[in-house]
Amino acid sequence: MIKETVSDYDNAIFPLLEDWIPPVLKVRRREFDKLAKSIQYPIPSNYWIYGYRGLGKTLTVKEFYRPFLRNMPETYHIYYPINKSRVKGCITELANRTTGKKTNDVNDILNYIVENKKAKKYVFIFDDLQRLTQMYRDFSMVLIQIYDFFKSFSTKKVCQIILISQLPFMEKNKYIKADVQSRLQFQSLMFSQYTKKELVDLYLQRLEYIIPHGHKISEILASEVFQLNSDFRYGLNILRKAKQEYGTINFSNIEKSIETLKTEWVQESLLGMFKPHEAFIYYLLAQLSTKKILKVKEVTELIDEGAYPSIAYDDVKKIYLESCKKIEVDPMCDTVIWNCIDNLYMKRVIDKIKLSRRDPLNYRRRSALFIKIKELGENIANVKINWGELLQ
Repeated sequence: MIKETVSDYDNAIFPLLEDWIPPVLKVRRREFDKLAKSIQYPIPSNYWIYGYRGLGKTLTVKEFYRPFLRNMPETYHIYYPINKSRVKGCITELANRTTGKKTNDVNDILNYIVENKKAKKYVFIFDDLQRLTQMYRDFSMVLIQIYDFFKSFSTKKVCQIILISQLPFMEKNKYIKADVQSRLQFQSLMFSQYTKKELVDLYLQRLEYIIPHGHKISEILASEVFQLNSDFRYGLNILRKAKQEYGTINFSNIEKSIETLKTEWVQESLLGMFKPHEAFIYYLLAQLSTKKILKVKEVTELIDEGAYPSIAYDDVKKIYLESCKKIEVDPMCDTVIWNCIDNLYMKRVIDKIKLSRRDPLNYRRRSALFIKIKELGENIANVKINWGELLQ
């Protein structure tokens, strides 16, 4: 029989920290293989690595390059994380990390690196692309300066640039200039959502250092986290809260932690993925989808197997205006609402289909829009969020 409480023999908390590195990475073999293939070429491919938060992007990339540093001295990499809320510029901090000097000149930094780190391959890893581009407007120019600097060495010294982001590859034009993209030729590498089995294995790998029997708790966590986009860090927060605030990791304390953290996590996730009004509209779409409001039921005939729980644009606009009135927020105009929906579509969290005016199923005789929510859906619809405060 599985004991509900943690034993007294181990009060360690370090395996539940986000920066704890497990002895073996249990998942992401496909991503590992793709990176391994790219680095075999004389001039390695540059990568845009993307996926929702908590899917192991940063950990996988860092762990992939770690053995190269240890076993292949001809490879040198610079990992640049964002760990300050305000930074004057990414290059200034990059200079401090690599040269110990304050400078804004990219070539000065690169010359220092090449002179002091005798290597053939240089890998630049930039994490949290969205924040980087917000802090440093000319970030595209930084990338092209790095590229041009190493291109002057021909094949004697080459560089690889890795961008890690939550932003979909399709949105690259908003953050990296077109001419820079053309020259750097970024390859996309998407980190997909963890399966329940993968989540169970990942949590069990950490819990085995803390409690003697953690499989049941791992399954509970995996079910909760899988419903909310498989953010592995959300589960770690639950475990840490149960351990630190309630004293033990057991079933009742896990439930208490989930109840406390769920609203906070959903709010942070939505605002992390979307702009405030986009997040609000996505939340309303989730509510509409849960209530199964189908203005035109016949539209299901357009999709294979009839699996298209559609929401008409008029439904979205109606609930949006009603909600804005309730929370005392000025509503946006039609054009901005449509732009928000387009952005959600570009981020691949909704599907949409537009019927032509002549379509026999379009009884309104207008370009009707029908939407299907793809991701969090009903798992966020019932979470209470203070949108009035967030949208002020």
